[in-house]
Amino acid sequence: MANYGDVPEAADFSDLAHVSVVPYVDAATFDRRMRHYCSAASRKMFRLGGAHNYSDRLYQDAADLMQRNP
Repeated sequence: MANYGDVPEAADFSDLAHVSVVPYVDAATFDRRMRHYCSAASRKMFRLGGAHNYSDRLYQDAADLMQRNP
């Protein structure tokens, strides 16, 4: 973790429960902090030889999903 000063928020724990499904869905919505952490982890796994970069499945909300996928 690069940001040791980042204090977990109450909603982070429910978001973490949803992170495990990202490889199995076409889209997932997370708040900005969790999207950042998931995207960074996905990019690092891809650089280390992972088959997919899952960060393109992460969205802010349904409006973001609709705008990026007309």
